[in-house]
Amino acid sequence: MLYLFSAILAVVIIALILFLVWKKRRARTQDQFGGFQEWVKNPDFKKSYGMFIEDREQARQALKVPANISPAEIQKMVNQLFVEEDFHFNYDKLELLGPKAVPFLTKALQNPKAAKRFNPGAFKFTPDTPLQRICKLLEPHAPEVVLRGLSRYVDHSDNYVVKFVGGELGRLGQLECISPVLVLLNHEDDYVRSHTMNGISIGLRDNSCSAEFLQGVYPGLIKLLKRDDKSMSGNAPQLMLKR
Repeated sequence: MLYLFSAILAVVIIALILFLVWKKRRARTQDQFGGFQEWVKNPDFKKSYGMFIEDREQARQALKVPANISPAEIQKMVNQLFVEEDFHFNYDKLELLGPKAVPFLTKALQNPKAAKRFNPGAFKFTPDTPLQRICKLLEPHAPEVVLRGLSRYVDHSDNYVVKFVGGELGRLGQLECISPVLVLLNHEDDYVRSHTMNGISIGLRDNSCSAEFLQGVYPGLIKLLKRDDKSMSGNAPQLMLKR
C-alpha cells in the first residue's frame, strides 16, 4: 500500500513539474511574440511589433565591424552560431568580416555539434543547425572547405541534415561532389533523393554545376529512372533534359 501511494505521489509530482515547465515556456513565447488573441484582435500590438522589426532592421543595416577586431572577439561571434537566438547580429557581423572569419568558421565546421538541431522534430523555415549558418558564411570565400565539410555528413543519422547536404552538394556541383552525390541519389529516403535532385536543378539554373560533375552523376540519374517504386523518378528525366 505504501509503495502504491509513493508511486502515485511520484507521478503527480512529475506531472506538476511538466505543467510548470510548459507554463513557463508558453509565457516566455507570448512575451516575445504575443499571444494569438493579441495578433488577431489588438492592432496596437501588431503596430508595435512592426515598429520593433523596422528598428531592428535599421540597426542591422547600420552594423560596422572594427578593422582591428581581435581573434578572441571573432571566436566569440562564431561560438554564438551554435546558439539558436541571435539577438546581437553575430551572423551579420561575421558576414561583414568576410575572409577574416574563414579560419574560425573552418574550425567550427569540424565541430560535431555543428549538425545538432536546435529544435529536433520541429518544422522551421529558417536554418535549424549551426552547420547551415557556417556553410552559408563560408561559401563565398572558401567553397572548397564547404565541399569537404559537407561530405562528412552524407551518412549522418538525422535525415534533416542529410537532405541539406544533398541539396548543397548538388547545387555546388563540382568534381569533389560526384561521389557523395551518387550516394545521396541512391539514398533509401526519397526526400533525400528529392533534395539532392533539387540541388542539381538549382545548380543548372545558376550555372554552378561543372560539366565534369554532370557527367559524373549521370549514372545516378539513370538508376533513378529504373526504380521500381518510381518514388522520385519524375525529377530525373527533367534533369537529364536540362543537362
